[in-house]
Amino acid sequence: MCGIFGTTIKNVNSKEAFAGLLHRGPDDKGEWKNNEILLCQTRLSIIDLSSGGHQPMFNDTKNLSITFNGEIYNYKELKKDLESEGISFNSESDTEVILKGFEKYEDLFFSKLRGMWALAIYNADKKILTLSRDKFGIKPLFYSKVGDKIVFSSEIKAMVPYLPKLSPNTSNYFLFYNLGYFPAELTSFKEIKKVLPGEVITFDITKNSFTQKFVDLPKEENIIEDENKTIELIQKGMEEAIQKHFVSDVPVGVLLSGGNDSSFIAAVSKKIGKNPTCFNVSIEGSLDNDYAEKVAKHLELPFERVVIKKEEFENQYKKVWDIIDQPTSDVSFIPTSLVYAVIKNKMKVVLSGEGGDELFGGYLRHKEFANLKEMHFKIFFPDLSWLSKISLSVLAPIVGRLRKITSSFESLGSLYLYSSRQIDIGIKQKETLDFLKTFYNNHPYKKTIQPNLFFDLFMYLPFSLMYKGDMSSMAYGIESRVPFLDNQLFKSLSKIHPKLRLSKDFTNKKIMKKAMERYLPKELIYRGKTGFGININKFSGVVLSDLIEAINFHNEKKEELGIVDAGLDNVIKKSNASIILKKYPRFAFALISNYKVMQKYCDK
Repeated sequence: MCGIFGTTIKNVNSKEAFAGLLHRGPDDKGEWKNNEILLCQTRLSIIDLSSGGHQPMFNDTKNLSITFNGEIYNYKELKKDLESEGISFNSESDTEVILKGFEKYEDLFFSKLRGMWALAIYNADKKILTLSRDKFGIKPLFYSKVGDKIVFSSEIKAMVPYLPKLSPNTSNYFLFYNLGYFPAELTSFKEIKKVLPGEVITFDITKNSFTQKFVDLPKEENIIEDENKTIELIQKGMEEAIQKHFVSDVPVGVLLSGGNDSSFIAAVSKKIGKNPTCFNVSIEGSLDNDYAEKVAKHLELPFERVVIKKEEFENQYKKVWDIIDQPTSDVSFIPTSLVYAVIKNKMKVVLSGEGGDELFGGYLRHKEFANLKEMHFKIFFPDLSWLSKISLSVLAPIVGRLRKITSSFESLGSLYLYSSRQIDIGIKQKETLDFLKTFYNNHPYKKTIQPNLFFDLFMYLPFSLMYKGDMSSMAYGIESRVPFLDNQLFKSLSKIHPKLRLSKDFTNKKIMKKAMERYLPKELIYRGKTGFGININKFSGVVLSDLIEAINFHNEKKEELGIVDAGLDNVIKKSNASIILKKYPRFAFALISNYKVMQKYCDK
């Protein structure tokens, strides 16, 4: 795992880039430049700890160079395939496998990669730069095109010194305040974009042009409806995926919250013969606290627990603003980053449970999605006692109309927006729904998952959860791996019939829990979902003064940011900071984080 940076701006040095990335790779750093480009990398050594893994790395003829962040879990198999074709290697690094594979197959080779990545490959002969990001957006990659020059990096903070003054992305701020993050390629700055999950961007430096395409994300066509076969499929897929995620030349631990996803990972790790240390960092009073210890004890796995106290939270709250480059409404950024701060001297690599809810329908809205017809019926007609007074001939057309409504995209998009929003008023709801519809219709992977899981898997997960996971872990030089987002596991799970993946009896992740019964007793599986949330009101003292400043900033900048909205203004005017913090904690955190990011990068 690493930090990468590059630019075609001439006559610049790497000092500022390294200053913004050294936390991501404290073990080594390297740079290379010619008349056209500067490439930099900071390295967290995980696979091939020798100097053979030093980057930027070159092919044998020195016309291709790569700077790479991530891990490729099937690199040994790919290396054997390439060797069988007469290709030789100089290291045991997965980076060299990508480079040699690209040399032979160009970007088609990316579809063979099993893992997480954000990379840049430069062809010095053709003066072409290729950027690529893994299919689920586990690893971040940002870029900016200023005139005919390009700047890219793992983190925005490394790019800022090489760019003109940043300006807020005024035309898209309503999306942030509705969703809690900037979706798709958008960021809070006009000048900076994200490379999308699975995207391959090719810049022709000579022609000042670029092309975009996507890596294939295969799915199975043979759907399984049998429950027992589905359970076996999940068990086999998880065992194989987690085995791959232990590929490392350093020890691998497990973040064990005590919830189902992390417990599943810990249990399967034990089953396949691994004995990882389980780390549990819990908020004081959390129910998952006890379950994590019970799971580890049952599995006979080493267990370390740290309980977050008020003072530690408040200290981390102040530190998190040095980590964050993009505004967010996710308060759990604070405890998540504190997890990694606590274990930074204990473990370089950990397995984490993100992706389980998105694959198996673990959110409350997934229960609603699974029962859309019933839900819409109740929304339109909450009091059903009058139905007995209406004849079937009159009722039939109404039911037919409701079925059409529930099968439409708008019902899915509307429900996602409704369940994701941070405040009880809508800011440009029509525009937000139009954006969601366009995003869905144009997405290259929309046919790989049932529609009622689409937005969480391909929007919320990469643009919110994965950003939080990467920034929180890499701030402390720790690699966080997510087995639920394994390419092959995703392909295998695509066989599952929708009715099994989302249960209509309101049981949360029912099919996954049944698969877990092979590894854990039922009392550790069937219980309420708590998540890694936090009540920010418990720490209102340290937050309140920032919120007051953020509200003042919002009132001063709302026209400039393009978020003039009567409903929003009404909430802010009628509520003081304490009420907003208590009633709308996510919205309060969104206001604060936006204020901090704008102050950090735009008010200079």
